[in-house]
Amino acid sequence: MSQILINDYLKQLDLIKRASGSQRETIVREAFKDLLKAWGRQHDLIFLAEYPLCRLQGKVIDLLARVTTVSVETVRIVAAMKTAGR
Repeated sequence: MSQILINDYLKQLDLIKRASGSQRETIVREAFKDLLKAWGRQHDLIFLAEYPLCRLQGKVIDLLARVTTVSVETVRIVAAMKTAGR
């Protein structure tokens, strides 16, 4: 990676930190993405957008619902087995 790209990144990072007053990852992330995109352009690479969270959100909620259902049913079955065994 060229020193020019790194220096541009550090300048942008400093500007973002001063403007926002924060050093959180979500704040500095954009500067890093810009660095990677600039490097990629030098090597004729194309970076695709991140996978949107909203697409995953429904799947995660469905998975949690299924896991919860299995857990509740397991507890119910174990309790029934204990009662039936006595």
